Amino acid sequence: MSHKDNYYNEPDRFATLSSAGKLIPDDTNKNFATTATGSPIAPYAQGVRTGGQEIFNIQLGQWKRAKECYKEVCGEENPWKESLLNICLHLAASISALCSAVLGANEAPNLKECFGKLKDKEKWDLESEKPGLHSMIEPLNEYYNTVKHYSANKQKYFKEITKEQVTGFMRKTQEIWLWVMGRYFGGEEKIPKHLLVEFKEDFE
Repeated sequence: MSHKDNYYNEPDRFATLSSAGKLIPDDTNKNFATTATGSPIAPYAQGVRTGGQEIFNIQLGQWKRAKECYKEVCGEENPWKESLLNICLHLAASISALCSAVLGANEAPNLKECFGKLKDKEKWDLESEKPGLHSMIEPLNEYYNTVKHYSANKQKYFKEITKEQVTGFMRKTQEIWLWVMGRYFGGEEKIPKHLLVEFKEDFE
């Protein structure tokens, strides 16, 4: 199933929500809607307002924060464990919000439920198509919960996490984004360039 035909004519569940949580049709203001999806037309961090409504993109914002945090630690031989866990927090929030945006404003799946719901509703089956990517979800979710729902019995995750593991999470999250966008727009070659530019990193 592709949503590409609705990209400018229907409410764009992929990216554009009002601050009240209501969907805004792309044709209300194509320039601002495009900016909301991460276009370099305007500084993303400043946000955009049009018609009294705030345009934002939580899922892309979390991905951008993850990239920023990763760049801060990737050159370090022994980065702080807390820094690595915070990257996991941004990655997990990015994937969850991405799936939620595709599913609709009333859907808020946790990370482990995201792709089951996408399979049920959109018939997009990450587990079958990309098992290597799907296998990342459970360990990433463990680290996400370590930060978001911290308790003393989760301290082992602080000791276990490594920079190499987080590098793998970064690479696979980028691939998941490309897979979702490819399905959404009807082919990876049809992903808008202003979105695609955010997913060209080489994580080694």
